[in-house]
Amino acid sequence: MKRWLVILIVLFFFGCKSVEVSVERYALPLWNIEGINRLLIAPFVGFKETYRALAVDFAEMTAEFLKTSGTYQSVEVKPLPLESPLKGEHGETLLSSENVMQLVKDFDALLTVQVLSFARSAMGARVRFGFGAGYSFTERAAGWATADSPIEDDLSMRGEMVVAFLLYRMPEGTLKERLICEQSARVPFRLYLFEPERLLSMVFEPIYNRILCHLHIHHSVVKRRFIESSLPLVSHAADAVLCGDLSKAEEVLSEGVKKHPESFEVAYNYALILEAKGFYETALLFYTQAQKLAGEEAFKEEIEDVKKSISALNFHNARCSAVRPDSLQPEPKK
Repeated sequence: MKRWLVILIVLFFFGCKSVEVSVERYALPLWNIEGINRLLIAPFVGFKETYRALAVDFAEMTAEFLKTSGTYQSVEVKPLPLESPLKGEHGETLLSSENVMQLVKDFDALLTVQVLSFARSAMGARVRFGFGAGYSFTERAAGWATADSPIEDDLSMRGEMVVAFLLYRMPEGTLKERLICEQSARVPFRLYLFEPERLLSMVFEPIYNRILCHLHIHHSVVKRRFIESSLPLVSHAADAVLCGDLSKAEEVLSEGVKKHPESFEVAYNYALILEAKGFYETALLFYTQAQKLAGEEAFKEEIEDVKKSISALNFHNARCSAVRPDSLQPEPKK
């Protein structure tokens, strides 16, 4: 009872616009990976490679994800000690088609991984507080501050990394795709002192996620807001969302679209719940209906997102069935 009372108070003061729903979005891989079912990932580990271990980490993490995704027949990691005089504009090592064809015999493509640079640096600023409450100046600029004014050191660690991913396609063995990732992060020195891996992970993870977006359908989560309406059923659905009961909200709004077919607010909110529950095809129908009622410029982003999710999931399912057809077919009747 108390929980519902709090919800009603929130709705009274803020309205339905404060109700948010988390929605999962999917999109197709950024690279053309049609026909790539067998992938060899080769981190550069030659003598001149300073960051060999990091390259291997990227390769193994990527391979592990692609194996569990079920969209590749085989994914293997083979460290590459080969040295090549060919370099790209960012300093990345390029392989000749002859090199690639020697390395790749039983695979459809070769992905090389090379960490071009990784640097950590300490950054500090000494701040001396003067008489003005709420103001602070660097020590050099605070000429008016007294000698015994308190001093505070603002220390942090900064990490910067550049990683090159190059995709070679067989049977010609030529370079088809290239991705140069540059990422930096900064953490307070105290945090780095007690959790030294935090800085590396903050630099590492965005790069890892970027390569996955190129090799696999990528996933993100956004929050969408309910559209406010004077109709009581919209408030009832919002109450259900705030309680975490999307099924109840779906039930209320499914009746609402029948009773109020002229309301774009009801159609939009119903589509939003359907999208949040992963019913993308039906969500697209009601987003489109809401757009017709509200005007052709309305809800373009939502419609585009749902179309991308449908295409990506269809692509994923098609690849899964091609890679593991036996696991998706029922056993024959005896």
